[in-house]
Amino acid sequence: MSSRRAWVPGQLLAMFIVLTAVGPAMWMFLAGGDPDLASRKDVAAQLAQHEGIRLPLPVRLPAGYEPPDDYSVSVNEDGIAYGRGTRFHPSGEGAPKNAAVVVLCTQGVEAPDRPCDPHPSMRSLERVVDSTVVVIWAEYPPTASLDQWSSLELTTDLNKVRWLH
Repeated sequence: MSSRRAWVPGQLLAMFIVLTAVGPAMWMFLAGGDPDLASRKDVAAQLAQHEGIRLPLPVRLPAGYEPPDDYSVSVNEDGIAYGRGTRFHPSGEGAPKNAAVVVLCTQGVEAPDRPCDPHPSMRSLERVVDSTVVVIWAEYPPTASLDQWSSLELTTDLNKVRWLH
């Protein structure tokens, strides 16, 4: 008989943060090189590593933001993804004043736990795309505006993501 460990939201957020910090280094080690994080092929390979929840991405990046610097996944003991996330950084001069580092995290609509719950002090918004809950939050500064992110067209079809090449 298999027993499941109950994860509390704070533990899941901590695991998400660790995975986003370690994920790119592990990818480089396993792939034998530096992935092109704006390459449709490399992004597809990263997102295909585990079946389960998909990661909707913006069709177009908000003004002043660069492609994500990492992609992470939370998996259960069966290796099935129940949460995915990525982080977008403002890109210098084109970024709005006080633009935030933004986390985009997904979980199933009927997920028994909430792997994408940001800390209550962080400004966040929630959307549903193809039966997937998308939670977007301002990581730093945590009170920055998310206006640019509230009406973005999101898709799980990488062929529609215009900032990938």
